[in-house]
Amino acid sequence: METGVRIYNVEPLMEKGHLGAFDFDRSSSADSSDLYKPGLNKRLMRFVFSDSDHEQIGSVALSSMLHRSNLLAVVGGGVNPKFSEISVLIWDDARESRDPKDKLVLEFTFTKPVLAVRMRHDKIIIVLKNRIYVYSFPDNPVKLFEFDTRDNPKG
Repeated sequence: METGVRIYNVEPLMEKGHLGAFDFDRSSSADSSDLYKPGLNKRLMRFVFSDSDHEQIGSVALSSMLHRSNLLAVVGGGVNPKFSEISVLIWDDARESRDPKDKLVLEFTFTKPVLAVRMRHDKIIIVLKNRIYVYSFPDNPVKLFEFDTRDNPKG
């Protein structure tokens, strides 16, 4: 999928929202019976990012959601990146603003590309090719740990 990001809820498995320029209809999807129970579409809790949000972020290489919250960690990449692959941006979708730039609340920048991001309620873990960073999160991030690792090209 080069044109967007889909965000899924795991239990029950359903799409929570999407960001991107793709169009789909679940009712006519060939695999909808595998993923969704009949009648579930009417009960979907769904949000869709606006076109201005998509222009603000560009294409995305990685994204990670903090549990079921409004915070997303986003790393630029893909065919039309707006941001560098060496930066992790924290997007707060609950912020009400007409300017999408106000939804970007934190940025972590490194010297090498970011390969993976994981978030917990109190920490964010950022993985590079041969280093792992652990920061306190989300209020006033402070670097807690920094580990050197063997080359890990897949993060």
